[in-house]
Amino acid sequence: MLLDRKKLEAHNKRFFSNTYDNEYDGFICWLEDGTLIKPSFVTSHFHDVVKKNELRHLRFHDLRHSCARLLLANDIPMKSIQEWLGHTYFTITATLYSHLEYNAKIASAETIARVLEGDIAPAEEEKPKRGRKKKSDTSETDRPKPRGRKKNGTVTENSDANAVT
Repeated sequence: MLLDRKKLEAHNKRFFSNTYDNEYDGFICWLEDGTLIKPSFVTSHFHDVVKKNELRHLRFHDLRHSCARLLLANDIPMKSIQEWLGHTYFTITATLYSHLEYNAKIASAETIARVLEGDIAPAEEEKPKRGRKKKSDTSETDRPKPRGRKKNGTVTENSDANAVT
């Protein structure tokens, strides 16, 4: 198909001679005279292509949604879909397409079913204790390191953060 397109390009260059636009050599989407097809041309003629090929009514923009659905159905991460569709913010993609994450819903439902059937135990989370930690509950690695004090523009480490130097 691309080789046929390349032959057609060579034919058009000979036919249009000096008026052929060589600026876009090697591009695929061009008109006979070598100029690029404008995005508005594709959008405005999409309906004609759908009708000519006896397809059900479909807007050009619907292809974006179809693309997102296919990517989600094949476990492509939502972040990758955001980048593919060109959404500025992840939240736009997530808001529009999170309801389509069918595979994730199935996996979640199967996990819940296995837990309820007793096949797997629910994950036990350690709940954080309320209030302050007792001195015995805090290991040396949990304690914040004391901040250094500036001396003549340099930072020094103090064993006691409250010590005056």
